[in-house]
Order: sequence, then C-alpha cells, then structure tokens
Amino acid sequence: MPLRAPPPQVAFLVDRAVPGLLPEFISRVNRIRGITAATSWWRSPEQNASVGGKRDSQHLFGLGADLVGDNERILRDARALGLIAVDEGSHVHVQGWPRGVARESGFLAFLGL
Repeated sequence: MPLRAPPPQVAFLVDRAVPGLLPEFISRVNRIRGITAATSWWRSPEQNASVGGKRDSQHLFGLGADLVGDNERILRDARALGLIAVDEGSHVHVQGWPRGVARESGFLAFLGL
C-alpha cells in the first residue's frame, strides 16, 4: 500500500476541529529515530477495512502511522515524544491519541466517519 497523506478535505476538518493537530503529529513522527520507512499513514475507510484495521483507527484521519526499522528505538522515541506506540512485530504502529478517544469524543462523527 502506498503511503498517503490525508486528502485536503480530511486535513481541513481535522484542523478545524483541533488546529495544528496534524502538523504536530507529523513533527513528532519526524523526530523519531530508527525509522527506515513508513508503510502506512492515512487510509480511506475502504483501505482500512481491507487491511483489517479497527473501525475507529487513527489512520482514518492521519493520526496513525506504521513505521519500519529499529522497533526498540522507534518505541522508545515515540513514547518519549508523547505518542502511543505498539510493537506489531513487522512494524511499530504509532498514534496520537489513546484508543477509543476519537469515537467516544464524537471526533469521527464530526469527520463523517
């Protein structure tokens, strides 16, 4: 799956709801050492379903990314930067918010997801 940024309409809505959220997430991810590749960032609902992603995945609005490289270093740096990081074996999934926050807060509904 090619790495895709959130489309303009998603980025606009995210910024309208939480100004500066996406740039701050990107800045933090860019400061993580040990990354050799990012294999997934934004996913459409269809792509997310096809890879078995959770229905409230933060990939749906660009606040989730899958990173390949030195897993231990990625985990350590991501957590030090305030990101949530999960070792998935073949990659490290990082996200900006705890699981469930986007749905429970109404953020996904606001985005039309």
